Amino acid sequence: MKKLLTGIISTAVLTAAFATISFAAVITEVKISCGPDDTAEMVNGAAVAPDFYTDSEEYTIESCGLADPESQNFKDPETYVLRLSAADGNSFPANADALKVTAGGDILSIVKTTIIDDAAIDISVKAYPYYKWPKPEFTNEDLESTKISFTKNGAPSVQYIIEYVDHKGDEKGKTGKTTGSSITISSYNKAYTGNKPDHYDMYIKGIAIRAMGNAGSNEYTAPSDWVVLGDLDPSDYDFTMYDTWSEVRGTNAPSAGSMPAENGAEADAAGAAASGTGSSSNSEGNGKSDGNNDSDGSDDSSIAFSVATIIAGADYSEERKNDCWVGDENDWRYIEGGSFVKDRWVDSDGYRYRIGPVGSMLYGWFKDDSGNLYYLSDDHDGTFGHVVTGAFTTPDGVLHYFSEQRDDTYGRLLQ
Repeated sequence: MKKLLTGIISTAVLTAAFATISFAAVITEVKISCGPDDTAEMVNGAAVAPDFYTDSEEYTIESCGLADPESQNFKDPETYVLRLSAADGNSFPANADALKVTAGGDILSIVKTTIIDDAAIDISVKAYPYYKWPKPEFTNEDLESTKISFTKNGAPSVQYIIEYVDHKGDEKGKTGKTTGSSITISSYNKAYTGNKPDHYDMYIKGIAIRAMGNAGSNEYTAPSDWVVLGDLDPSDYDFTMYDTWSEVRGTNAPSAGSMPAENGAEADAAGAAASGTGSSSNSEGNGKSDGNNDSDGSDDSSIAFSVATIIAGADYSEERKNDCWVGDENDWRYIEGGSFVKDRWVDSDGYRYRIGPVGSMLYGWFKDDSGNLYYLSDDHDGTFGHVVTGAFTTPDGVLHYFSEQRDDTYGRLLQ
């Protein structure tokens, strides 16, 4: 009887063990996404990694790190390695080919999946970091001089505010943008030579500048804090101030707990246009009465600094019927075959343009995946954004030569 009881108990234990093994669920699909981390501090000259997340209960993201911690190149997509751990009662397959990996949000692509064991896997993905430009620095601080000069510290352009007192004694402000490294201010410092009563010499009260623009092909960049010379408060002017990375990324940026749609690394551009996803209409302009344009290489029109082209809620159903450009100011997208183009070159009216990974046309310096450099015109002459060719002097005053051969690297920097 004792032997029989022992045999029954052993059989029961084995049966329970096999039952436990048989009921362990094998994970066949993984969904991950990333977006801005709004708890991360926005520091001048610093890059912030995206916030990676999942809403699955079958696994968790245990850690995230750069594949190459020494790279820190904020102008190009970084490769991040995510360690995923299976939750209790779940396991990963032994072969990576048996696991479907879907990415969304700001993840550009899946690089590879590595099976560590049945409880852990590593997934390598590409995504842009979020970057805030370093503050520019004044190199000439004399408000009574002909020009005010500064260093942009790598930024493609600088926004400025000039606050001055005119001949009537009224305070006025002038705002604009320049790709150069100086602003001509002589017209705001003028002695009054007339004989009208209550008229005075014009003089500048203060100047403020901040760095801005895309970092190469990275559109997720925030302008620097303002640097002020003299007596001026930038908050008196109608410039957009960014307090979180979601505001930089766009009003409908993906965030933790908001998982992507089923279809791959990016939301469909057409859906983005219809819903306003990933777009912003952050117009920045002049909050006081205007003056003359006396800056070097500057654009004094209202400045739009947004990470996407399409204004939230815009209806482009008619434009979708034809291949065409839509947008305004510095923000443009291209419709081709009824859909918005993303992350490739576009030839239009004899010129070539580069569209970024979220659909915005790029301008300024651009580096392709092979390391070739191009310069995309920032002149609003009707061909804004086109790749320049031949001999061309960039805004820093350097003469370069760009390829004129019509091939896949048309416009690449030669010297």
